[in-house]
Amino acid sequence: MRVPVEPPGIEDEEQAPLSAGRRASCVDVDRVRSAVALDERIIELRLRGGQTLHMRFAEDCPFIAFYDGFYYHSDLGGRLCARRDAVIARSGGACTIDTITRARR
Repeated sequence: MRVPVEPPGIEDEEQAPLSAGRRASCVDVDRVRSAVALDERIIELRLRGGQTLHMRFAEDCPFIAFYDGFYYHSDLGGRLCARRDAVIARSGGACTIDTITRARR
């Protein structure tokens, strides 16, 4: 599946919302409305219903700033999970997701 990324500038809504900074292990990709590359290590995920999460990589992932999207492959039916899944650029570069946290406002 391809996820569009806007230029710089997991929980399901039915479950208890995450407090700011609290970690989620997975994100249901059907809930993702948009994704914004904040820098080479963070993608901000905006979910339906207004929740915002930060998906962080352990290392710099320079391709996310240069492409208009990324792909992912998940073994757990439509969920991206920290320390298990990766995002993949059209160039073939991949970066493993290290953490997923609720964005601080």
